[in-house]
Amino acid sequence: MADSWEDEEFDLPSSVPPTAVPVSWEDEEEDQEDAGAVAPGLAPKMSAAKAAKTAAEKDARIAAELETRLQLGETAEQRRLRERNRVEEADNDLTEDLFGGGGARGQGAGGGLSGLALKNMQDHVKLAIELAERMDSSKPAHMTAFLKELVTKLSPKMTADGLTDLVNHTTMFRDEKRQAEERIASAKANKTNVIANQRANKKKSIKKKKAHSDVFGGDFDGDGIDTVGMDYESKYDDFM
Repeated sequence: MADSWEDEEFDLPSSVPPTAVPVSWEDEEEDQEDAGAVAPGLAPKMSAAKAAKTAAEKDARIAAELETRLQLGETAEQRRLRERNRVEEADNDLTEDLFGGGGARGQGAGGGLSGLALKNMQDHVKLAIELAERMDSSKPAHMTAFLKELVTKLSPKMTADGLTDLVNHTTMFRDEKRQAEERIASAKANKTNVIANQRANKKKSIKKKKAHSDVFGGDFDGDGIDTVGMDYESKYDDFM
Protein backbone atom coordinates (compact mmCIF):
# COMPACT_ATOMS: atom_id res chain seq x y z
CA MET A 1 0.00 0.00 0.00
CA ALA A 2 1.55 3.22 -1.08
CA ASP A 3 2.23 5.92 1.45
CA SER A 4 0.18 9.05 1.01
CA TRP A 5 1.31 12.44 2.30
CA GLU A 6 -2.26 13.67 2.30
CA ASP A 7 -3.33 11.01 4.85
CA GLU A 8 -0.73 12.00 7.39
CA GLU A 9 -1.05 14.97 9.74
CA PHE A 10 1.98 16.97 10.68
CA ASP A 11 2.35 19.50 13.49
CA LEU A 12 4.28 22.39 12.07
CA PRO A 13 6.89 23.65 14.52
CA SER A 14 6.47 27.20 15.69
CA SER A 15 8.87 29.44 13.89
CA VAL A 16 10.10 32.96 14.41
CA PRO A 17 9.00 35.40 11.68
CA PRO A 18 11.89 36.26 9.40
CA THR A 19 13.58 39.54 9.99
CA ALA A 20 12.41 42.19 7.56
CA VAL A 21 15.11 43.15 5.16
CA PRO A 22 15.41 46.89 4.58
CA VAL A 23 14.35 47.94 1.15
CA SER A 24 17.39 50.09 0.70
CA TRP A 25 20.39 51.45 2.56
CA GLU A 26 18.64 54.83 2.71
CA ASP A 27 15.86 53.40 4.90
CA GLU A 28 18.46 52.00 7.28
CA GLU A 29 20.15 55.39 7.54
CA GLU A 30 16.81 57.07 8.27
CA ASP A 31 16.13 54.58 11.06
CA GLN A 32 19.50 55.36 12.60
CA GLU A 33 18.80 59.07 12.42
CA ASP A 34 15.40 58.60 14.06
CA ALA A 35 16.99 56.57 16.83
CA GLY A 36 19.46 59.33 17.50
CA ALA A 37 16.83 62.11 17.48
CA VAL A 38 16.15 63.88 20.74
CA ALA A 39 12.66 63.39 22.14
CA PRO A 40 10.46 66.48 22.43
CA GLY A 41 11.00 68.39 25.65
CA LEU A 42 14.50 66.96 26.06
CA ALA A 43 16.45 69.44 23.94
CA PRO A 44 20.13 69.50 24.78
CA LYS A 45 21.54 72.49 26.59
CA MET A 46 23.13 75.25 24.56
CA SER A 47 26.75 74.49 23.87
CA ALA A 48 29.45 76.70 25.31
CA ALA A 49 30.47 77.94 21.86
CA LYS A 50 26.89 78.82 20.92
CA ALA A 51 26.32 80.52 24.27
CA ALA A 52 29.48 82.57 23.80
CA LYS A 53 28.39 83.54 20.27
CA THR A 54 24.95 84.60 21.53
CA ALA A 55 26.50 86.67 24.29
CA ALA A 56 28.89 88.31 21.82
CA GLU A 57 26.01 89.21 19.48
CA LYS A 58 24.08 90.71 22.37
CA ASP A 59 27.10 92.75 23.48
CA ALA A 60 27.59 94.04 19.94
CA ARG A 61 23.94 95.04 19.66
CA ILE A 62 24.01 96.82 23.01
CA ALA A 63 27.27 98.56 22.06
CA ALA A 64 25.71 99.85 18.84
CA GLU A 65 22.64 101.11 20.68
CA LEU A 66 24.85 102.62 23.36
CA GLU A 67 26.86 104.50 20.74
CA THR A 68 23.66 105.91 19.24
CA ARG A 69 22.28 106.97 22.62
CA LEU A 70 25.48 108.73 23.61
CA GLN A 71 25.64 110.71 20.38
CA LEU A 72 22.13 112.15 20.75
CA GLY A 73 22.36 115.80 21.77
CA GLU A 74 26.10 115.51 22.29
CA THR A 75 28.24 118.63 22.21
CA ALA A 76 31.67 118.81 20.60
CA GLU A 77 33.35 118.80 24.01
CA GLN A 78 31.33 115.78 25.16
CA ARG A 79 32.22 113.93 21.96
CA ARG A 80 35.95 114.58 22.48
CA LEU A 81 35.66 113.40 26.07
CA ARG A 82 33.81 110.25 25.03
CA GLU A 83 36.38 109.40 22.37
CA ARG A 84 39.25 110.00 24.78
CA ASN A 85 37.60 107.70 27.36
CA ARG A 86 37.18 105.06 24.71
CA VAL A 87 40.87 105.17 23.82
CA GLU A 88 41.83 104.98 27.50
CA GLU A 89 39.55 101.98 28.06
CA ALA A 90 41.02 100.21 25.05
CA ASP A 91 44.54 100.82 26.37
CA ASN A 92 43.54 99.51 29.81
CA ASP A 93 42.02 96.37 28.32
CA LEU A 94 45.14 95.76 26.27
CA THR A 95 47.33 96.17 29.36
CA GLU A 96 45.19 93.74 31.33
CA ASP A 97 45.39 91.18 28.51
CA LEU A 98 49.18 91.50 28.31
CA PHE A 99 49.94 91.38 32.03
CA GLY A 100 46.96 89.38 33.27
CA GLY A 101 45.56 92.11 35.47
CA GLY A 102 42.14 91.67 37.04
CA GLY A 103 40.82 95.23 37.14
CA ALA A 104 37.23 95.78 36.18
CA ARG A 105 36.95 92.34 34.63
CA GLY A 106 37.79 90.73 37.93
CA GLN A 107 35.05 92.74 39.59
CA GLY A 108 32.53 91.68 36.96
CA ALA A 109 33.36 88.00 37.36
CA GLY A 110 31.36 87.82 40.59
CA GLY A 111 28.05 88.23 38.71
CA GLY A 112 25.07 90.27 39.77
CA LEU A 113 24.79 94.03 40.18
CA SER A 114 27.38 94.04 42.95
CA GLY A 115 29.99 92.78 40.48
CA LEU A 116 29.39 95.49 37.87
CA ALA A 117 32.04 98.13 37.36
CA LEU A 118 30.42 101.54 36.67
CA LYS A 119 33.43 103.69 35.82
CA ASN A 120 32.00 106.04 33.20
CA MET A 121 28.88 107.12 31.35
CA GLN A 122 29.10 104.24 28.91
CA ASP A 123 28.92 101.70 31.73
CA HIS A 124 25.87 103.41 33.21
CA VAL A 125 24.01 103.65 29.90
CA LYS A 126 24.83 100.03 29.11
CA LEU A 127 23.39 98.98 32.46
CA ALA A 128 20.24 100.98 31.75
CA ILE A 129 19.82 99.28 28.36
CA GLU A 130 20.25 95.83 29.86
CA LEU A 131 17.75 96.56 32.64
CA ALA A 132 15.24 97.91 30.08
CA GLU A 133 15.55 94.68 28.07
CA ARG A 134 15.17 92.65 31.24
CA MET A 135 11.89 94.47 32.03
CA ASP A 136 10.52 94.29 28.49
CA SER A 137 7.61 92.08 29.61
CA SER A 138 6.97 93.88 32.91
CA LYS A 139 3.65 95.59 33.59
CA PRO A 140 3.46 99.40 33.24
CA ALA A 141 2.63 99.81 36.93
CA HIS A 142 5.70 97.79 37.91
CA MET A 143 7.98 99.81 35.63
CA THR A 144 6.56 103.04 37.07
CA ALA A 145 7.27 101.83 40.60
CA PHE A 146 10.81 100.89 39.58
CA LEU A 147 11.55 104.29 38.03
CA LYS A 148 10.04 106.20 40.96
CA GLU A 149 12.16 104.27 43.42
CA LEU A 150 15.25 104.73 41.27
CA VAL A 151 14.76 108.50 41.04
CA THR A 152 14.03 108.71 44.77
CA LYS A 153 17.30 106.96 45.61
CA LEU A 154 19.45 108.86 43.11
CA SER A 155 17.97 112.37 43.23
CA PRO A 156 19.95 113.46 46.34
CA LYS A 157 23.18 112.89 44.39
CA MET A 158 21.95 114.56 41.19
CA THR A 159 22.18 118.25 40.32
CA ALA A 160 19.21 120.53 39.70
CA ASP A 161 20.17 120.75 36.03
CA GLY A 162 20.31 116.98 35.80
CA LEU A 163 16.84 116.65 37.33
CA THR A 164 15.52 119.33 34.96
CA ASP A 165 16.96 117.43 32.01
CA LEU A 166 15.31 114.27 33.30
CA VAL A 167 11.94 116.03 33.71
CA ASN A 168 12.12 117.48 30.18
CA HIS A 169 13.07 114.09 28.76
CA THR A 170 10.18 112.38 30.53
CA THR A 171 7.72 115.13 29.57
CA MET A 172 8.53 114.65 25.90
CA PHE A 173 7.63 110.96 26.05
CA ARG A 174 4.54 111.70 28.15
CA ASP A 175 3.23 114.18 25.55
CA GLU A 176 3.84 111.71 22.71
CA LYS A 177 2.06 108.96 24.62
CA ARG A 178 -0.87 111.25 25.48
CA GLN A 179 -1.30 112.35 21.86
CA ALA A 180 -1.32 108.74 20.73
CA GLU A 181 -3.94 107.82 23.34
CA GLU A 182 -6.09 110.81 22.33
CA ARG A 183 -5.95 109.75 18.68
CA ILE A 184 -7.07 106.25 19.61
CA ALA A 185 -9.89 107.60 21.80
CA SER A 186 -11.02 109.97 19.03
CA ALA A 187 -11.09 107.14 16.48
CA LYS A 188 -13.20 105.02 18.84
CA ALA A 189 -15.60 107.93 19.45
CA ASN A 190 -16.01 108.54 15.72
CA LYS A 191 -16.74 104.88 15.14
CA THR A 192 -19.34 104.93 17.92
CA ASN A 193 -21.00 108.02 16.43
CA VAL A 194 -21.16 106.44 12.98
CA ILE A 195 -22.80 103.32 14.39
CA ALA A 196 -25.27 105.44 16.41
CA ASN A 197 -26.20 107.51 13.36
CA GLN A 198 -26.74 104.39 11.29
CA ARG A 199 -29.05 102.95 13.93
CA ALA A 200 -30.97 106.25 14.23
CA ASN A 201 -31.45 106.47 10.46
CA LYS A 202 -32.62 102.88 10.38
CA LYS A 203 -35.20 103.60 13.10
CA LYS A 204 -36.44 106.69 11.22
CA SER A 205 -36.80 104.67 8.03
CA ILE A 206 -38.80 101.99 9.83
CA LYS A 207 -41.00 104.64 11.43
CA LYS A 208 -41.72 106.28 8.06
CA LYS A 209 -42.61 102.95 6.48
CA LYS A 210 -44.98 102.15 9.33
CA ALA A 211 -46.70 105.56 9.16
CA HIS A 212 -47.10 105.28 5.40
CA SER A 213 -48.49 101.77 5.71
CA ASP A 214 -51.02 102.86 8.35
CA VAL A 215 -52.39 105.67 6.13
CA PHE A 216 -52.08 104.37 2.58
CA GLY A 217 -51.11 100.73 2.91
CA GLY A 218 -48.29 99.08 1.05
CA ASP A 219 -44.57 99.55 1.43
CA PHE A 220 -42.70 102.83 1.46
CA ASP A 221 -39.29 102.98 -0.15
CA GLY A 222 -38.81 106.73 -0.13
CA ASP A 223 -40.77 107.53 -3.29
CA GLY A 224 -44.02 105.89 -2.24
CA ILE A 225 -45.81 106.09 -5.58
CA ASP A 226 -43.88 103.31 -7.27
CA THR A 227 -44.52 100.79 -4.52
CA VAL A 228 -48.17 101.64 -3.86
CA GLY A 229 -49.10 101.50 -7.57
CA MET A 230 -52.36 102.44 -9.11
CA ASP A 231 -54.28 101.80 -5.90
CA TYR A 232 -52.64 104.90 -4.41
CA GLU A 233 -54.69 107.35 -6.53
CA SER A 234 -58.04 105.77 -5.72
CA LYS A 235 -57.36 105.77 -2.00
CA TYR A 236 -56.15 109.34 -2.19
CA ASP A 237 -59.38 110.44 -3.92
CA ASP A 238 -61.49 108.69 -1.30
CA PHE A 239 -59.46 110.33 1.43
CA MET A 240 -60.08 113.80 -0.05
